[in-house]
Amino acid sequence: MVMRTNKEITKEVQRRIAELREQKTKRKGRIYAAVSVAACIVLVVGLAVALPNIVPDTSPESLDMYNATLLAGSGAGGYVLIGVIGFVLGVVVTLLFSKIKKDK
Repeated sequence: MVMRTNKEITKEVQRRIAELREQKTKRKGRIYAAVSVAACIVLVVGLAVALPNIVPDTSPESLDMYNATLLAGSGAGGYVLIGVIGFVLGVVVTLLFSKIKKDK
């Protein structure tokens, strides 16, 4: 049996505390990642499902007041909106993870 000095014991305890803190930080990061991804998916899918009720009818007959719209005749406005929202959510998640990584 090897006897350790108080310095060695203290050093080992501090190393173990640092290891446990690192594991806890990694676990928190994984939880934040999972929650962020789930929230983004729910938001995008929810908007995609609700969008037909939110965006007004884009048939050519109903576009009298939308004459200046770029996508007037295509009905793709909803898809563009979902794309923009998806891009913004991607940027937000990227910034969130950058901050989490920087805080480590």
